[in-house]
Amino acid sequence: MNNFIISDGVLKKYAGKNKYVEVPNGVTKIGYRAFYNSNVKSVVLPSSVKIIDGSAFEHCDNLSNINLSFVEEIGENAFSFTKKLKTLVLDGAIKRVKDSAFYGSNGIKRVYISKTVEEIGSDAFTACESLIDITVSSENKNYKSVAGCLYNKNLTTLIQYPLAKRQKTFKVLSTVENIFVRAFLKLKNVSRFTVEKGNKNYKAKNGNLYSKNLKTVIRYAVGKAEKVLTVDKFITNIGDFAYESANNLTSVTILNNVKSVSFGAFLECKNLKSVTITEGVKKIGKIAFAFCDSLEVGIIPNSVEYIESDAFEDSYATLKVVKYSYSHNYAEENDFDFEIV
Repeated sequence: MNNFIISDGVLKKYAGKNKYVEVPNGVTKIGYRAFYNSNVKSVVLPSSVKIIDGSAFEHCDNLSNINLSFVEEIGENAFSFTKKLKTLVLDGAIKRVKDSAFYGSNGIKRVYISKTVEEIGSDAFTACESLIDITVSSENKNYKSVAGCLYNKNLTTLIQYPLAKRQKTFKVLSTVENIFVRAFLKLKNVSRFTVEKGNKNYKAKNGNLYSKNLKTVIRYAVGKAEKVLTVDKFITNIGDFAYESANNLTSVTILNNVKSVSFGAFLECKNLKSVTITEGVKKIGKIAFAFCDSLEVGIIPNSVEYIESDAFEDSYATLKVVKYSYSHNYAEENDFDFEIV
């Protein structure tokens, strides 16, 4: 018991170093960060535990086994960034799975959601790079799975696409009205999007996914072989994370039909070497070109009026800027190498 810090039924902290842990009976809640970054491999929860609080098992890299049968609520980031959980069965008493509960848990391959689950928060299974399939009980009143993908019950919202699916083509159902912004985050294999006939909100063109009027690019098919990209002239808006993880791209040109480069638009494009933004573009958003490890050159025009401080985070490009322009000041203030053009 000395390894457990418990107050009023809440396990506040596990202070031990054992890899196999049995939580004492009577504990009703695993508290915030109770096992955060610990080396536990297996955890046995008593039937008294009803809530697993936020970040309780976050970054538990070795955790491979935990019984959740009696738990009713799994909190925000409760199991995010674990590595060895393989199969996730959400059954028994589970009712609520909060935002980002399993975010970035790269060991998870399969998820089963039982009829008891009433609420799944945003990004609950986002960035799980080994996820092959999500299955939902036919008796669940709130959610449904089709071809391994997670939707709301009436199939109007795509919640999560399993990133490790091997299929090269993904078809957006005719019923879909909304796609969660991170449903395709860290996408790998898709080289072609199609849209089922009758869909009123989305359209596919050249294998990419767009809004119905083609003015917004929703998701670029990252599995495409093309290396050089000029954003199409008919596009006026780049959606959040639209080209994220497009690792085949080496060169990108953004024309002045686009006024703003959105949140995470080219995040983690690992082989992107050069970006040319043409005169007329006004804003570069948060993490727009962040973690582009190979980025060497970014050409930024005089028209750009605002760049988020982390737009080029961990992307060590030389910025080519106009003297005394906003981008010139940005490069100086953020210690970027730059050239005056």
